[in-house]
Amino acid sequence: MEKNVHSIVNSNNVVLDELLDSKLVSFYATCGYLKEARRVFDSIEKKELLMYAKCGSMEDANSVFSSMAVKDINSWNIMIECYLKNFFPDEALKIFTAMLKELKSNSRTMACILPAWTSLSLRDNKLMT
Repeated sequence: MEKNVHSIVNSNNVVLDELLDSKLVSFYATCGYLKEARRVFDSIEKKELLMYAKCGSMEDANSVFSSMAVKDINSWNIMIECYLKNFFPDEALKIFTAMLKELKSNSRTMACILPAWTSLSLRDNKLMT
């Protein structure tokens, strides 16, 4: 039975929402599918992180990010991008620098961080004139 549910979810590209995410974490954990439970749980954290960041609540986003047990490249990129979208290029650069201590950047990371460098460069040049 567990394998059937697991197979249906994976093979049918089921669209996950908060209720299904929560039920799947419980189901997978109970049935011993810990890797799958962790994957779904991580996606919940990323959704929450993205929600706060897109709403401009960077303090809440940072709280979720800080409490994440595993920070993958996508979660780092979300934070960098959302700090930028909320006009915090200094914070985006701090997050980028912290990320580099743990992971290598990818092309999306670089696409996210370039506007921060541009913004900071323009700001610094205006201060000098």
